[in-house]
Formats: sequence, C-alpha cells, structure tokens
Amino acid sequence: WRRRCPQTEPEAELRADFDRVTAKIAERLGAPAHAPTVPRSAEEISASSIDAADLLELDIPPLSWIVPDLLPEGTTVLAGPPKLGKSCLVYQIAVEVALGGELLGRAIRQGDVLYLALEDGKRRGQTRLRAALGDRGMPRGRLEVRWSAARLGEGLEAELVDWLDA
Repeated sequence: WRRRCPQTEPEAELRADFDRVTAKIAERLGAPAHAPTVPRSAEEISASSIDAADLLELDIPPLSWIVPDLLPEGTTVLAGPPKLGKSCLVYQIAVEVALGGELLGRAIRQGDVLYLALEDGKRRGQTRLRAALGDRGMPRGRLEVRWSAARLGEGLEAELVDWLDA
C-alpha cells in the first residue's frame, strides 16, 4: 500500500478528489428511489428497535464464516482498482467452497455456490475456473456460474430465493 500511496495527501486535496469523483454520480447511476414516508406501525417499530436490556438477553447465534475470520456469510462487497484480481479471487473462493478446500491457510466448509459472473463470459470463466482448480476436478451440482441475472428490484431477489430453495 505504501508503494502505491507513498505519502498522504492533504485533506483539501482528498476532498477535492472525492468531490470530482462523486460530482456526477447521480447522472451516472440515476436518482435514488425514495420510499414514500408513511407513519410506521407499532409492529414495524418493535421489529426495528429494541430496548438495550432486551437486546442483551437475546440468544443470537455466532457469526457464520465462509472463509474463517475473513469472509462472513451474507452480502460482501469486494472492491478495488481494475485488473487487481478481484474476480480471480472470487472464482478461487467459489471453487474452495464447492470442494470444501482451503484458502489462505483456512479450511473451508463445503457448500453450494452460485456465482453471478456478470462481467465475464464463458471463455474467461472457463479459464479462471481451470486456474482456480489446478489439477482438481469439479463435482456436478456444487458450483453454478451465471453470466446474467435480473436487477435488484426487478426479479433478482426471486431468482436468489428460487436458487436457495432448489
């Protein structure tokens, strides 16, 4: 990191960079969808808030990990500069989960994987899978790779529920 950023920029320069990068974000992404403001019912309030004493009494299961102490279950955003190897890492994680392998010295519990490789094609996916597998084989039914999916709010949620149910 120090090699890429040898010295810290003054705050004014960081703010200027941030303002430059985010200046036209609404034009690029579209305006955010605003939910209508309606009064919440007592049930909604109790579902989204809790007294601290009651929170302390809850029996909450521990966090479950895909890659122990590195990648928890749930939604994760893996971000970085282009061509850094993010999708190669995700293919490697997907393969290790599908096989019940190891990643970065951590044993991974075997599971089923759905990888939405929305920026890849079949050729790139095959190349990356072969690199992640090395000389190992891939069992059928453990890792599904998709190159297209519906958008959030336009069917993706239902696609994910259907995959999980299957």
